[in-house]
Amino acid sequence: MTYDLNALLKQRAEATGVSGDRVPFEFGGKTFTFRDPMMLTDDDKDELADLEHEIDIVSFYMGDDQYEEFVGTKTKIELDNGKTIEVQGSSNLFMLQFNEYLKSQQDTDNSGRPLARNRSQRRAAAGNKRKRG
Repeated sequence: MTYDLNALLKQRAEATGVSGDRVPFEFGGKTFTFRDPMMLTDDDKDELADLEHEIDIVSFYMGDDQYEEFVGTKTKIELDNGKTIEVQGSSNLFMLQFNEYLKSQQDTDNSGRPLARNRSQRRAAAGNKRKRG
């Protein structure tokens, strides 16, 4: 049996909504992107392996200009209890987003389609739509 890597990559792009080598995410009313770890070249991985500090790693994934804009972005988030918190972009917040993306890549079935979200994920998504809509 021969596997078609082109078809697999196409299927992955359709299942995740990420095409190309950049993954978009929103923060503070802005859209940022980072490099898709799956699409890194061997040279990219060598460069990444030499980085020791989290800030440098985040800058590698986002790019210097985007990272600077991200850490300069503040947003207010209304919690379910009615309280509001103010949050500023940071390497920690990026890593939270990055880890969620990696987790979502593992949550696929054998055909590359995302697995059905659990009940709490569906409820959270519905709540977010209501707040935006």
